Amino acid sequence: MSNLKATGRIHLVKDTQQITDTFCKRELILEMGADTKYPQLVPFEFTGDRCDDLDNVAVGNDAEIEFALNGREWTSPQGEVRHFGSLRAWAIHTERAEGSAPAGGVVTDDEVPF
Repeated sequence: MSNLKATGRIHLVKDTQQITDTFCKRELILEMGADTKYPQLVPFEFTGDRCDDLDNVAVGNDAEIEFALNGREWTSPQGEVRHFGSLRAWAIHTERAEGSAPAGGVVTDDEVPF
């Protein structure tokens, strides 16, 4: 499966959730199509060490997220079969929105010194 990219404006960054002793996840909500009549608020999931990638991003900044579309099947103890999908992010590239504050010390794509 190939990796996908999505661009938009950061709408919300949630706190890290510790699911088990060895697994954590964090969600970023990306607003896509802000200039359309029906913008979409799309959740992307960062897991493990990638949770830290969101420590220095700022709401309102433009971002490009590289992600994979994941899906799985789960059977409950009662035998009910359910299907889940997630947008598993593996990289984020941000660009400070005009007039916004810098992203907490992170060098954004528009600030690279070379």
